[in-house]
Amino acid sequence: MLFAIPLFGSRVSPRCLFAEEMMLVEVIDGVIASSQNHFIGGLSDDKLLDELVELGVDTLICGGVTREFIEDAKVCGLNVINNVAGETPEILEALKEGRLVSGFGLSKNGGPNAASRDNSQSKGGNPL
Repeated sequence: MLFAIPLFGSRVSPRCLFAEEMMLVEVIDGVIASSQNHFIGGLSDDKLLDELVELGVDTLICGGVTREFIEDAKVCGLNVINNVAGETPEILEALKEGRLVSGFGLSKNGGPNAASRDNSQSKGGNPL
């Protein structure tokens, strides 16, 4: 799978449309097969979506984006993991382990159900 991570220095950009570059990361069987930076400075949201589709990106990992952007991304066939914050090495490790989810982004459990949070928060338990 090919992931795109808009960057702010060595961190996930808090707003993807303000990022000058993004990291393209290919993950195969839990291993980072390739990684490269790609310039995206000055692109509008529509142009960014076009660029992601043209590059063959499967999932965008980002900080804040609008609901409209997420809906438009889905129409384009892109998954979005949003509200992610952190240094890229930490995010890449979580990505390899299948622990990356929306809403800061790190699940303790990992695996195929990592994209859905556990119910401990809604039942008054400890947050992830």
